[in-house]
Amino acid sequence: MEKLNQNPQESSNPNNEILVGFERKKGTVGVFEIILKGQKIGRFTLFDPEKMGRKTDVRVKQIGYVNIDDEFRGKGLGKQFYVNLNDYLHEQDGTFLESGDDTTNSADRVWESLFEDGLVIKSGTTVNGKDSFRFYDKNELVP
Repeated sequence: MEKLNQNPQESSNPNNEILVGFERKKGTVGVFEIILKGQKIGRFTLFDPEKMGRKTDVRVKQIGYVNIDDEFRGKGLGKQFYVNLNDYLHEQDGTFLESGDDTTNSADRVWESLFEDGLVIKSGTTVNGKDSFRFYDKNELVP
């Protein structure tokens, strides 16, 4: 995960407008800033389930706490952020982004929207009885 110390990772839409990126928050281990056009608009945490003793068939990183500042909510930035973060993680070490065990209602809406768009699959059930989701390899057989 140290590779996330690099300059903010940002991606562009077809109109060449910067959407959403991230960088490690200075002085922390697993807290990252969410960046939009150079402005910090939120933060998130990232966990490696394997380091916490959980074995998975597919290598994943779990997103934990996510907070986007109020003025930037409801604009699709959270969804774009999840896609960008997953793409970056997969390019770096072959892992896929997965929902955590204790998602908020806002996070649930983002994951459901990603599922409706065919970008994630349901990967199980959380300890709270909710669906869990993860991005997947497009060559993977999906039920």
